[in-house]
Amino acid sequence: MASQGFPGFELIAWNAILAPRGTPPTIVESLNQHIEATLKDPEIQAFMRSQYFTACAIIDYRLDHIYACREEALGWGDRCPESGSFE
Repeated sequence: MASQGFPGFELIAWNAILAPRGTPPTIVESLNQHIEATLKDPEIQAFMRSQYFTACAIIDYRLDHIYACREEALGWGDRCPESGSFE
């Protein structure tokens, strides 16, 4: 971003797959295994690199992590309109 006139600018994008509370642990584990296997697939990795993404799976069941992700997402909702980029 510095080469585009934005020195010190950093943006980290992430995606999450969440299951509803009460999802049986066996289902959660199965989903985790399939997602992790997909992200390790060389073809998927090559595609993601072509889109400037780095694929990784982080399995985190802690509620504080989930709430932190929620707060970060809500914060972007406030900042985007303020930037004037949607005018």
